[in-house]
Amino acid sequence: MAERLTQLRDQTMAMPMRLWKQMPRFRADKKAIAAVEFALIFPFMLLMYFGSVEIELAVSAGHKLEVVADEMALLLGAEVSQNLQDSDMKAVFDAATPMMYPYDITNGKLAITLSSVTFEPVSPGSTTYNAMMDWSVTNSGSKSNLRLCTFNPLSQTADGSTPSMTSIHTGVVQGGSIMVADLVYSYPSPLNIQNFFYHSQPTITMRRTVVDGVRDYGYLNYGPGGAYTNDVCTPANAHS
Repeated sequence: MAERLTQLRDQTMAMPMRLWKQMPRFRADKKAIAAVEFALIFPFMLLMYFGSVEIELAVSAGHKLEVVADEMALLLGAEVSQNLQDSDMKAVFDAATPMMYPYDITNGKLAITLSSVTFEPVSPGSTTYNAMMDWSVTNSGSKSNLRLCTFNPLSQTADGSTPSMTSIHTGVVQGGSIMVADLVYSYPSPLNIQNFFYHSQPTITMRRTVVDGVRDYGYLNYGPGGAYTNDVCTPANAHS
């Protein structure tokens, strides 16, 4: 047994030397070299291909989200009636599903918040306006997604700055009433290639805010029926 073990040890130690001696022959042999090279680079090619598709799908989803936000604000801005009910809100919220197709917005992946803002002169006859909240309603069920009512005007920020739920861009401040659409989308990867590496489906949070839908029919009143989470400003801060 000891002799056999010694023999195996000697063979094992001699193996690297034998392989080294064979290297010139391996280098000279060109057979199947293309297959070997393809096997080496194919995983990287596959990763780049699916990565580019993933990026394209995410960019397309962001564009659709921008369109949906714009359409949400325009739909309310074009509302002829001055009294908006939960049934009207449902029709607007439901319109997002076909507009976002083929992207998945089920199970609360897309939070839509629609708000009304009225611009009031800082003093009688003034051409400088304060942006005051009228009401805000969301389909998400969470008050954290609302533009909450306040007796203080919304802060006015420079055009192009990052939108927030307590501010509005200076460029849209004018007389009258406008609609604001805030959308938050938890974008799930359709290809889900990251699941291969991380064993979980990651999401990308996309946010879009659109201020549009200048009211041509006067202030739009919202009378909530309890179907959606909302915040309607008190009469002292409301508008007629």
